[in-house]
Amino acid sequence: MKEKSILDSLLYKILKYLYYFLVTNLLFLVSNSLFLFVLFIFPLSLSNILLYSLSLIPMGFSISAMCYSMRKMWQEKELRPIGDYVYGYKLNLRITLKFWLLQLGIGTIFLVDVLYFLDKDQTIIAILFGLGLLINLAVSLAGFPILTTFEVKLKNLYIISFYTWGKFFLGQLFNLITLLSFGIILYAYPSEMFLFVFSVSCYFIMKQNDKILSFLNQQFSIES
Repeated sequence: MKEKSILDSLLYKILKYLYYFLVTNLLFLVSNSLFLFVLFIFPLSLSNILLYSLSLIPMGFSISAMCYSMRKMWQEKELRPIGDYVYGYKLNLRITLKFWLLQLGIGTIFLVDVLYFLDKDQTIIAILFGLGLLINLAVSLAGFPILTTFEVKLKNLYIISFYTWGKFFLGQLFNLITLLSFGIILYAYPSEMFLFVFSVSCYFIMKQNDKILSFLNQQFSIES
């Protein structure tokens, strides 16, 4: 009988994936060390919102790097964590910066309004701006996988992002629920989840996005 290789064992595959998740998660944390410093030093308040926003500017590139890495991991079942993360970080730098700055600016405005009206005990108005903040998050959630997969202009990126929400509403809703769920888990168990939560949550989102991105790739090929 042919002896089974250790590379084919379930334990090896589990350890390999844990390694991929851990290293990419650590890279994400390191590349967002400025934001983490601000988060731990300064409380979230209206007076510190601008500081938070400035510290979040590098995160756009980190999100792109994570999306690229996790999509490759899902499709190829293999990953060069450092090399692929760095490649994804540098991929489409200009469109990533434009998209993230716009999304970050809009999100900051909505967040300021939410905090302001909560402070004034005007809960209903705060909820309305909170919905705007959620929509802004939903657009970012659709946009980043697209810009890391295709070369697209900013205007078309927004159009396609809204289009995917209309065409694949349930899939995008599942992505949003996944992101929010992992956020709640991180808030509840920060010490246990901190080393894996960002890479694992992105992996599930990119896995779900595979169908959407394959459809878009087919559509772009037909139009070309």
